[in-house]
Formats: sequence, C-alpha cells, structure tokens
Amino acid sequence: MPPRFPLVVAAALLLAGPVLPSVARADVTVEDYAVYHKLGRRYMIEEKWSLAVEQLEKAIAAKNDDDQVWTDLGDALAVDARGVRFGSETQNAKAADAYRRAAQLNPGSGRAWNNLAWLLAKTKTSLDEALTAAKRAVEVDEARAGYLDTLAEVHFARGELADAVDLEDRARSLDPNDAYLQKQYERFLTAQAEPTPTPTPAAKHPATKATAKKGGAAVKKNGKGKK
Repeated sequence: MPPRFPLVVAAALLLAGPVLPSVARADVTVEDYAVYHKLGRRYMIEEKWSLAVEQLEKAIAAKNDDDQVWTDLGDALAVDARGVRFGSETQNAKAADAYRRAAQLNPGSGRAWNNLAWLLAKTKTSLDEALTAAKRAVEVDEARAGYLDTLAEVHFARGELADAVDLEDRARSLDPNDAYLQKQYERFLTAQAEPTPTPTPAAKHPATKATAKKGGAAVKKNGKGKK
C-alpha cells in the first residue's frame, strides 16, 4: 500500500489556485442551474461533447460552487471536436483546471482527483502533480479499483514500472473479473520485463591530421591548399 497522502500537500496544491475557465454570463440565474446541469450530462451520455460543454458552462455561470458540475465540465472538455479524448492541448488544459476547481471546492472528491491524475498521466504532463492527485484519490477511497489503476498509470507514465505492476495487481485483486484491469496489468508487466536499452557508445574514429606542411603552406589531406 502506498504511503498515505499528507493533507498538507493537498492544501498546498489547492492554495496554488487554478486558472479557471471563463464562464461568467448575464443570461442565466441560479434557478437555471439544475436544468443546465441535467442537459449537459444528457449530452455527455450522447457523446455530444461541445453541446455538453456549452450547457455545463451555463450551469456553472448559474451556480459555480458545485464540484460535480466542475468535474463533469472537465470530462466534457477532455474530448476534442473530433471526438478524440485528450486530443487538444488547449482543451486538456481547460479540463485540468476544471478538475482542480472541483477538488478545491471538495477536497474529498475522489472523482475529481482521479480524473485530474488520469488526464495528466495520459498526456504525460505535470507528472508530479499527477502523482499527488492520484494518491489523494486513493486516500479518499482506497478500496476503489479504478483509483488504484489510475495511480498505477501515473507510475507507468513516470517510468516507475515496479510500482505500476504492484498497484495494478492490487486493483485486480479488488475486481478479479475486470478484463480491463487484467489487460493493464499485462501491459505493465510486459514493459517491466523488457530489457532496458543499453546506450550505444559513440564510435571512436582514429585521429587524423587535418593539415600537413608542404612547401611552407598548409595543405589539407585531399591536396587542396588553404593559404
């Protein structure tokens, strides 16, 4: 079991203050919040991501202190206009900020911490923050296989293969019939078994004299003179 994540680290991360998506609007009121949130989630189920983002931003404009809607917004933003998850660096950055805001509002939201860690691991960005977030999610719910899987993925992205294998094995033990967890375990195990490439030493070339003295002039080896 990985060491417990110290709450002081979580506090420091939160106090850093995320850069939040700009969603202030004058055309929505707090009474509209539930309608927009529900509609945004419906569009997420239908995989209409751009429409989902639009409705979720309206929900946040109406009521910006609900970690659930911020986490939903992060999930929707993480899919680009082509339907590719983590396909847009710009949207990935906005999604990460939405997750950070959710965790700031509710430090006990394992989902927000987990989804932030997963995004950062899969995009191989801010891997120290990814490790912090993944450990925080596991601390919130250490019996959830998905959170252990995320922590394993973070270690894999960091090149810490033994930790990835160990954590994925723990995840499998919590849900032995999950084919995805088994596939992840085999992926990490295969990577761990691969020999570490040995750096090829630079080829040594025999030293040659660039010039030779002939008749008082410097002459290159190919015979062409340089005066």
